[in-house]
Amino acid sequence: MTAFDCNTAAFYDLQIGQNLMSFRKLLKVPRGELAQKLGITYQQIHKYECGVNRLSSGRLLQISQILGIPVEHFFYKPLDEDFPEKTDIQSLWSQLPNGLVQLGLYMAIHSLASNDN
Repeated sequence: MTAFDCNTAAFYDLQIGQNLMSFRKLLKVPRGELAQKLGITYQQIHKYECGVNRLSSGRLLQISQILGIPVEHFFYKPLDEDFPEKTDIQSLWSQLPNGLVQLGLYMAIHSLASNDN
């Protein structure tokens, strides 16, 4: 089996893939479960996450609907998977009840940070 070289992916392909993986993990959705709902293989999900294969707009819409994530959030700077270990406030992050709560807070913070006010 050949390892996928994520360094060859276009910037947005990689960013969208990284966000797909982060959102999927936050929501505790296994690759296989997402793949089954999409009617594709879990390997294809891996290729999307790695940025090796591009997501079509239709497939991205399907994924956003399944995960309950607005499509535009896949284009934001990728979530940092090491986030909970960095500071005292961030260590509280891992104590939140579930990935959906974390995701909601992330989206709220991102929205506040991107306001020009």
